[in-house]
Amino acid sequence: MVTFNSDIDVLNYALTLEHFEAALYKALIEAKVLTGVEAQYLTTFGAQEQTHVDTLKGVISKLGGTPVAALPAYNFAAAGPITNRDQLVNALAVVEDIGASAYLGAAGFIKDPMLLTAAVTIHAVEGEHASIFRDLAGMAPAPDVVAKGRTPDEVIALVTPFLQAPTSGSAPSTGSPSTSPSAGSTSTNPPAGSSSTTPPAGSQPAAGTGTGNSTTGNMGGTTPTTSTAGQNGGPNSSVRSNFIRRLGDG
Repeated sequence: MVTFNSDIDVLNYALTLEHFEAALYKALIEAKVLTGVEAQYLTTFGAQEQTHVDTLKGVISKLGGTPVAALPAYNFAAAGPITNRDQLVNALAVVEDIGASAYLGAAGFIKDPMLLTAAVTIHAVEGEHASIFRDLAGMAPAPDVVAKGRTPDEVIALVTPFLQAPTSGSAPSTGSPSTSPSAGSTSTNPPAGSSSTTPPAGSQPAAGTGTGNSTTGNMGGTTPTTSTAGQNGGPNSSVRSNFIRRLGDG
């Protein structure tokens, strides 16, 4: 079980996720799979994720901590193939939902009220990203009455595959762009817990998908181990993953 020794630990946990999200957006923008307004979403949200990175790094430094560094490369292949429009929006819906639920699940560990407020504002933006990509994927933008958080252990299990050494073909490939949403598009990793103020009438989750913390498939399957003494800048855990090792480097 992952624990945090300080607010800096929690912020470095969030920063590790933001580094990954910012890198994913950068790769997807460069792949030029989306066009029109969908491409604009990608560019805008990618810039926002990078702002989250810069903000967290600045706060951690001001608090006297050492921000964790981004990995030199990420294993994007853990999301499955991303060669066309539908695969891309489904992958981002899942990743953004994980990010939103991670902030919500870690909020209770933050002791400084000012930092908690800042974390909640970022959580809201992550939820908006997830909601829009869920809509584009043909899923319900706001499937739950209240947002559902994920514990650090649950998040680590989902994110660890992306932090392993990249495999062949892990970079998104340029596919055939499409600007029209595919209603009813399905995903093996349905996100949930995100929010939206403008859900389309009649929008329903894709068949066979779930909500809450039940996201599984290519993004899950790694089981965290029991926590042990850690190092400055990260949660105390010997989880067999680069995720925890990166936090420990902080």
